[in-house]
Amino acid sequence: MDTHLPEYELYAIRYAERDARRSDHFIGGDPHDGPMPMDYFVWVAIAPHHTVVIDTGFTAEIAAARKRRFLRCPIEALSLLGVDGGAVKDVVLTHMHYDHVGNFHRLPSAQFHLQEVELHYTTGRHMRHPFLARSFRGSKTWSGSCGPATPPMSPPCCRSSTGCALVLASAASASSPTAA
Repeated sequence: MDTHLPEYELYAIRYAERDARRSDHFIGGDPHDGPMPMDYFVWVAIAPHHTVVIDTGFTAEIAAARKRRFLRCPIEALSLLGVDGGAVKDVVLTHMHYDHVGNFHRLPSAQFHLQEVELHYTTGRHMRHPFLARSFRGSKTWSGSCGPATPPMSPPCCRSSTGCALVLASAASASSPTAA
């Protein structure tokens, strides 16, 4: 039995930035308010026979709507590392904030992996509160300079009782999530 784990090289791709203040980043503000700019990244883990994209960033249109400086399409930037977004098989979504879940249409062969509790939270009762929902708004527009328009993601109710992560349907299909 081979117990050797593959080694991955991990890369951060900076795709956007913004000028902000500390109070812009924290719920309830920050009593030590001052400048706190923010950079936006997607990550890619590359092994000889497997590539995993970690988060998918946002589009130029979302950047404009949220007043972010869009430096490059994060999925097109994968090519700087020799990765073809169209061939990526696995994408891990760390969470469902707008800056982590755009550009699904640029990854047509991928399965999207997401913690089940995050799916429940982002489709649940807490999203009725505008203050909590604001970090999730904007991901409904995944079109524009990074590629053709696609419909918004509307994850169906979870059918898993395992408590494990979910594997969301591939971007090229409309099937329901299945437990991973």
